[in-house]
Amino acid sequence: VVRFGGLRIAGLSGIYNEQRYNNVHVARDEAPPYTRGGMRSVYHVRPLQATQLGLLSKPIDIMLSHDWPRGIAPHGNVGALLKKKPFLRKEIHENSLGSLPAEILLRRLQPRQWCSAHMHVKFGAEVHHARLRDPNSLTLAGGGRPQSSQHGQQRESSGPITRFLSLDKCLPGRACIEVLEFAVEDDRGDEPVLELDEEWLAIVRATHQYVAKPPRDLPPFTDLQGAVNNARDFVRRSFDGNYTIPKDAVAKTVPAYDDSSAKRKRSLSAPQPRQRGNPQTDALFAKLGLEHIAPVTVPYWNSSRSDNTGGPADGGAAPQAEESAGFFRLSDGLAPFESQQASAAAAPVVNAAGAHVGDANEIDIDL
Repeated sequence: VVRFGGLRIAGLSGIYNEQRYNNVHVARDEAPPYTRGGMRSVYHVRPLQATQLGLLSKPIDIMLSHDWPRGIAPHGNVGALLKKKPFLRKEIHENSLGSLPAEILLRRLQPRQWCSAHMHVKFGAEVHHARLRDPNSLTLAGGGRPQSSQHGQQRESSGPITRFLSLDKCLPGRACIEVLEFAVEDDRGDEPVLELDEEWLAIVRATHQYVAKPPRDLPPFTDLQGAVNNARDFVRRSFDGNYTIPKDAVAKTVPAYDDSSAKRKRSLSAPQPRQRGNPQTDALFAKLGLEHIAPVTVPYWNSSRSDNTGGPADGGAAPQAEESAGFFRLSDGLAPFESQQASAAAAPVVNAAGAHVGDANEIDIDL
């Protein structure tokens, strides 16, 4: 989550794979050099990502995701969509088209705008939300199916509207570009700046220790909410109210892409680079009092130099980390969202090699 010019922008990275998402026993273990299975599973959405975004309590203006939220199609012109993509008819009828965690986040966060891609077609929709009296009632129960508590079924008659937009491929003659305008309340009157988000920083600090653990190790959602509230004080002290991201914050860490090697990139026999960190992540972790947890992230300066690319691109000194305030610990427990119970027996298993399981939602992936 970041802020820009008075807008609060959030994003869910990756593609939803039901089997991978629902397996509460599989930890995130992909790292370069990737196996064939790891090349696909590394971009699958994880319960921790959805949980982190579900912890947001302040309004979101723009939400970005690769695949569509599940159930979005009926909120737009389905007939026009099926004329362009007739093979989607079965998934739309079965309500299996799209991402389950994205659907739950759409219902929970109710952003002003949601933008996606993935299906290679322009499609717009409007979701008229029923205003939840108890947003915490939206859960991911065992098996990953959305459920609402009795409190969650008590709704007011009207609520916010989310406008959805998905665009086509970036090719000539395709509807791949659209300009959107947003009314903002930003009284600073200066040039818009890109900023970190205070609440999101607190969420990152409170949940960091779970990034490489299986979903079964996530504590109850209410415990995470308390941890986020406690982490806010640390964030405020560490950043002292300055969340601006400098224009020169991004540093070159690897050689630029060489178009002459385009043919090699499709060959699984081509050598893969070692895992690399970057100084931006190092600096952020230093401010948040966190350490890298392999294999999800590694320090920039300590990255492997066996490929002669480790360390700063300009040969400069290692970045200086600020004093760490230690880790923020939570009690053990279970649940991506507040009331999930383990459904280990019913959860499908991903094999040790990370073998890919076919999913119609992954039609645009070409390795």
